Amino acid sequence: MSRKIPAFVFLSLLIASVMVASSEMPVEPRVLNQVQTATRSFIDEQMVDGVYLYFHAATDELKRLEFKMLHPVVSREGDIYFTRADFFDGEGRPVNMRFLVVMRDNRPHMLQAVAHQMGADAAGYWSTTAIPSTSMRALVE
Repeated sequence: MSRKIPAFVFLSLLIASVMVASSEMPVEPRVLNQVQTATRSFIDEQMVDGVYLYFHAATDELKRLEFKMLHPVVSREGDIYFTRADFFDGEGRPVNMRFLVVMRDNRPHMLQAVAHQMGADAAGYWSTTAIPSTSMRALVE
């Protein structure tokens, strides 16, 4: 007995698999290393007296953040590369930052740093190493 899959189910599965496959673009090891190095250099350059200075526009505050770690994963959405780093604020609360980088003339150029999550919301991100592509798309659009 032969079982046939309705055409609309097959097409839906095919379209869904193409969308998932295209949402995460691979990052070459050489580029990954360059982006990570550029991100760490950017963080180091922004430090004053051992703290990373970040103006949080939503609260109109200058945050003084203590660097914890740079995540090992670099994600890509089109021409933009995303890295993440963890910090602590002055009160010891976790802060998850995203860094947007583009490659120009085979060299990384930092676009901007974004406070992705602060306080209790950031703590859950410390256990993961991948950035959901839907979140990346929201930053790009």
